[in-house]
Amino acid sequence: MQTKRLLYLLFCYVLGSINSALLLTYIFKRVDIRTLGDGNAGATNVFQNVNKFLGAIVFLVDFIKGMIPIYVGNLLLFHAGVIVIGGALTILGHDFPLFFGFKGGTGITSILGGVFYINNQIGIQICVIFVAAFTLFSFFKKHFFNFSYLEESEAIGFVLAIFLILKNGSIFLKEYFFLSLSVIVFKHRDKVVEIFSGVKSAER
Repeated sequence: MQTKRLLYLLFCYVLGSINSALLLTYIFKRVDIRTLGDGNAGATNVFQNVNKFLGAIVFLVDFIKGMIPIYVGNLLLFHAGVIVIGGALTILGHDFPLFFGFKGGTGITSILGGVFYINNQIGIQICVIFVAAFTLFSFFKKHFFNFSYLEESEAIGFVLAIFLILKNGSIFLKEYFFLSLSVIVFKHRDKVVEIFSGVKSAER
């Protein structure tokens, strides 16, 4: 049983390391997405700096990738704690991919996929918040954190996701979300500081 768990956790990390943004942009455009935009190997950078259709495909693949470790963990009847670690390892693989010099994406889309699988109602609410924020930012040409409208919408979506999950999420969802989010916070700590600095400035 111990070997089975270890193989599952290894599978989760390797799954995360399969970076669709890097693979698809190279296959279709013969370019390393990490040389474009902010250098992030994720759906947002593909959407903004390659083309919107390919960005949408990357989003869908990464979204499904976030669901797979939870589905497989449930299928194998693992304890919730093992599945939580598996989900977080998928995000770790996405951010620090084994196959691409440990330089990957953010993992926001994959976390959203995991949240949706665990609680589709909260997942839909986060998506609605994101779309609404992006629409408003784009319409009013408003910036809060000196990021792109898409990045600022993601930031707002995840700040509000924290409150939604704390208020309505199960213990399993909270453990999955916050452990996985800690990986993203660690990798993008400079941006996180900037986001919360902007929030404090807006409150004054």
